[in-house]
Amino acid sequence: MKILVNVSPNFYRFAPHILRRLSTLEPDTRVSAVVQGGYPVYPEFVQRVSDLATDRLLDFSKLEKEWLAKPYKPGRLREYEALLGENAVNRIVQADRMVGWGFVRGGVIPKTPLADICQSDEMRHRYVLGLLDFLFDWFRKDPPDIVFTYAVAGALTFSLSLVAQHFGVPYRRLHEIRLGNRCILDSSIINMADPLKDLFQRACQDERVVADQREEARQLLTRMRKEPALPDYHVLMRKSVLKLPPWKHFAAMLWRTLRRREPDSLDQPYYMARFWWEIARYFKAHRLVAAGPFEDWQPLAKRNIVYYPLHVDPEATTMVLAPHATNQLMVIEALAKAIPAEWLLVVKDHYTMLGRRPAGFYDRLKAMPKVRLISPTVSTFEVTQASRLVAVITGTAGWEAMQMGKPVLCMGPAHYQNVGEGFVLETNFTKLAEAVERALDAPPVTDRTLELYIAAMLKGSFPLPAPILNDGTVTDEFLEAQTATIDAIATGLVEALEKPGLAATR
Repeated sequence: MKILVNVSPNFYRFAPHILRRLSTLEPDTRVSAVVQGGYPVYPEFVQRVSDLATDRLLDFSKLEKEWLAKPYKPGRLREYEALLGENAVNRIVQADRMVGWGFVRGGVIPKTPLADICQSDEMRHRYVLGLLDFLFDWFRKDPPDIVFTYAVAGALTFSLSLVAQHFGVPYRRLHEIRLGNRCILDSSIINMADPLKDLFQRACQDERVVADQREEARQLLTRMRKEPALPDYHVLMRKSVLKLPPWKHFAAMLWRTLRRREPDSLDQPYYMARFWWEIARYFKAHRLVAAGPFEDWQPLAKRNIVYYPLHVDPEATTMVLAPHATNQLMVIEALAKAIPAEWLLVVKDHYTMLGRRPAGFYDRLKAMPKVRLISPTVSTFEVTQASRLVAVITGTAGWEAMQMGKPVLCMGPAHYQNVGEGFVLETNFTKLAEAVERALDAPPVTDRTLELYIAAMLKGSFPLPAPILNDGTVTDEFLEAQTATIDAIATGLVEALEKPGLAATR
C-alpha cells in the first residue's frame, strides 16, 4: 500500500501516529509525504516517521522555489484546464489565500513572501504550472494507492484532490461535520460528506441501519433546540480572540527580524508583519467589544428579518467551496436587494473575526439599505430563533437553523444539504429574490429526517478532539492517547482501498 499524505504545520505531529497504525494494519505500507511549513516542521516530521517504510518525503517550501525559478511557457495552463476541467486553474488560485492574495477581500492577514511573489501573472503562472507538473509527473510514473490530507485548503491540497480524481486514485480528507467533536473521512472535495449521504439514504429505506444511534440522535436534537452549544473547535478558537500570543513568540519575531532572517517557508508571514498584525488585531478586537459600531439587537428581534452570519475570511468555506462568494460585501448587497420589502437583513460577524476585518468593512456594510449589523457577542441561536429565514454560504448556522425548524437559503455546498429538504440552494446571485421566496415557502425538515441524519452522522463518524488540529501546545502524550481517532482514520484508509471507484468526488 503506497500512501501519499499532505502534512501541514498543524498536522505533522499527529499524522505519524496514524501512519504507524496504518502500517500495523497493512504491513506493506510505504509512506510518501509532501510537508508544508519548512523548518522545523519538515525535519521533525522526517524524524517522527524514521521507523516507518518511506519512499519520498519532500519539503514543499523547496519545491515552491524551484517552480518559481522556471519561466512560464504560455499555453501550458490551458492544457491542464482541458485535463482537469473548465476553470480548474482559476479555482486552484482562488483556493489559496497567498497565491490568490487579491481575492481575500473580507479579512486582514499578515503578508508572506509567496503573496508578494504571486502578485504578477508570470510568477503566479509559474507557481501553478510547477505544482501541476510536479503532481502529474508523480501520478504518471509512480502513482500512490491512496491520497490523504487533513483538509482541502490551499493550492496544494486542492490540486492534489483534482489530480487524484483525474487518475482515479482514492482520496480521503478529514471533515469536521459540525456535531460536537465528530469527524469523518470524506471523499468529497466540496465537503458533501459522501459516506454520510450513503448511510443516510440507506437509513431512510431501513431505519434499522441506525437503530443503535436513533435515541442519542433524538436527544441531541432536543438539546440543540433547548440548550444549543457551539461545536468544540469553535469553543477552542474563541478563547484566543481577545488574547495576544505568548511573549516568547513576540521575542522570537523581533530576534529573527533583527537578524534579517527570512521566513522558513514562502507561505509563512514576514516576522514583523505578523508582529504588528497580532498587536493591531488585539487592540481592535477589544475596541470592538467595548464600543463597536453595532446596533441594539432587541428592537430588531421584533421585525421581519433575514439572518446572515458572516463567514471567517479567508477560509476554505468560501475559497474552495464557493469561490463565487469570496467577497461577502457583494453577497450581502445581493441579499439586501433580494429580500421582501420592509424586511431587514441582520448581519452578525463571526466572533473569531473580531479585529481581523479590513478598514472600512463595517462602514460599507452598514451603509447598505436594509442591512443591520449586530454584535458578534449576541447569541446566534437567539437571532436564528427570531428570523424568518437564515441565509448562509456554506456555514454551520444553516445546519443549526434547519434543526430549529427555520428555512435556509444556501449559496454554496454543505453536507447538511444531504437531508434533501428544508433549504434552497442558489449560487446565481441574479436569482436570489426568487430563491428567497422559494425558501420562505419551503416546509421545515421533519423530525424523522433530522433524527435519521444525525443518527447517520453519529454512526459514520469518529471523535476528533479539537486540540489535535487547533492547539499547537498539546503534548505528544495527548496525541498518542487518541487511539479511537487514530484507529478510525487508519481503518478508514484501508477500507477506502477496498472500495474501487471511490476516488475524489466534486
